Amino acid sequence: MIGYIFLTENIAKDKKFIGKYASVKYDAKYIGDDIELLKDLQQGGPGVFRTRMLRACETLRELEQTYEKYLDEYNARTDGSYYNYVVDELEKREKSKDESKKAKEKVDDVPKKDDMSKETGEKPSEERAEGKAPANKSVKKTTAKKSVKKEEKKDE
Repeated sequence: MIGYIFLTENIAKDKKFIGKYASVKYDAKYIGDDIELLKDLQQGGPGVFRTRMLRACETLRELEQTYEKYLDEYNARTDGSYYNYVVDELEKREKSKDESKKAKEKVDDVPKKDDMSKETGEKPSEERAEGKAPANKSVKKTTAKKSVKKEEKKDE
């Protein structure tokens, strides 16, 4: 034997894991290397797991082929009760779009620099933003001074 295919069951969560392990003998303590499975092992301890060998393999090629066969046979990639479950690409994209949309909404809620008062750094009143209230005179003076300076430079 060069390795084996095994099934690990988390009795507490009713989740399973199909794995492969390259070893010349069966190791009943080895439950797999999936990240979620290992987190559950830390939380629940080894007592909530049960592992059994499904098939011994004589070559690495046989190990790989048999592993793929068992994943397909048990629908481990598509059944959410398996640690081997793979979120399909469409689900990933939809989740990513939702997260991007939420992030954009947060950014849109932040006042833009153009919307901020130059004097106070705060958002202008609704009346001012709608053009109903006059702008601060100091802003107009600053603008006027800049215009005068520009004209003086042009004349020179």
